[in-house]
Amino acid sequence: MDRDQELRKRIMRRVYGLYVVRQLTSPMVRFAALATVFFALASSVSLPHVVQNALNVEGISGLINFVVVAIVGTTLVVQLCVLVAVLLTAWIGVDVVRRAGNTQLSVQ
Repeated sequence: MDRDQELRKRIMRRVYGLYVVRQLTSPMVRFAALATVFFALASSVSLPHVVQNALNVEGISGLINFVVVAIVGTTLVVQLCVLVAVLLTAWIGVDVVRRAGNTQLSVQ
């Protein structure tokens, strides 16, 4: 009987763990995290100056160069915020593409 109780506890811990992970990776939580990161970036960086400097750049290669130099030349906190924002945006984008693909498959 004691062994059954221990097995049940281990299984339920795993179930609870999976539940928590699913809740933490839900789209709303990811969106809230992305909004928080954008707010942290907006409060750490002078957005009007960034936009003004970006508008002075010519061509797409110049814009890419500007973004790389701006990220490399800033503080570690801003670099980490940009990295987290890019990863969260990619994760949300992949999720949207998957759902759109699944919706198309089920409609046909």
